[in-house]
Amino acid sequence: MRTTPESYPLTFASIVETAMSAIRDSEDIARWCLDTYGRVPCVHNELDPMTPPHESDCPFIAICPIGGSSGEDRSSYQRGFMVHVAVSDPGRVERRDELGRIVWLEYLGTKRVSYLLEALVYPAIVSGFEAAGYALSTESEEIMSPDVTLFEARSAITIDIDRCIGEDVP
Repeated sequence: MRTTPESYPLTFASIVETAMSAIRDSEDIARWCLDTYGRVPCVHNELDPMTPPHESDCPFIAICPIGGSSGEDRSSYQRGFMVHVAVSDPGRVERRDELGRIVWLEYLGTKRVSYLLEALVYPAIVSGFEAAGYALSTESEEIMSPDVTLFEARSAITIDIDRCIGEDVP
């Protein structure tokens, strides 16, 4: 028997809504973004791959569903989503030697985008899904900087779901 969208607890839409609500409701995320960048983050449900976030949208967080699969024994299945964060940050720390060469260059955006994703967004999302009875795991993570002021990080997250006897995937 196939479940109906109304009886199915974890659609891609509900995954995105749960993650976005957890981010929106996180006082830690809002406070850090305000303290660091002077504004709360823009939170989107999807990201146009041809139009990455613009610096004026930062801090930026997007939640995008990416697919699912059944376990080998069909007793469980997975749903996946991507978390994409971006910050615009011109801050940098440099040290020069006696010849004036830069011997140390650290872009603060790398550290800050990592902190936003790993120390703030992850815990908020995990908390939101744990409250709904689901555990999350991180599949992959990537940090990139298309230029020296826009820093992006993204992570694929999966939810392992045990299937009840007779339940099918929508």
